[in-house]
Amino acid sequence: MLYFENVWIAALCDRMIRKVCWLSEKSCPAHKVGIKCPLLHLCHQDSLLEKLTKHFYTAQGDLLKTLEKEYDNISNKLPKSDNPEEDRKCYISCGRSFLLTVTPEAIYYGRFVDEEADKIIYTNTAKKRKVK
Repeated sequence: MLYFENVWIAALCDRMIRKVCWLSEKSCPAHKVGIKCPLLHLCHQDSLLEKLTKHFYTAQGDLLKTLEKEYDNISNKLPKSDNPEEDRKCYISCGRSFLLTVTPEAIYYGRFVDEEADKIIYTNTAKKRKVK
């Protein structure tokens, strides 16, 4: 199950990155006053690592609060055993431990999200059959 735990961890990292980018935009003074030029936006000037560092703890707290919902959103892309409740507990426990121990630098440099995980996270798992 290690491979799919990696997909689960990648999904959490992806969600964390999206959350810090959103928080960066939300806290940007230029966004607040409606300035259009990207050059004047602090949120565009910060690197992704800077955004992770600035907003990590807020995003971490939000993700910990919504961890079960995050699992529900991706659970159809993870393998299931004969005991779905046990799967749920295992993934949520693994995710909680990860979120409590990971650092902004580990998310940025760890490259938990790779191309294969990205495809799994963002591809609809229901395959359409061709009608002959």
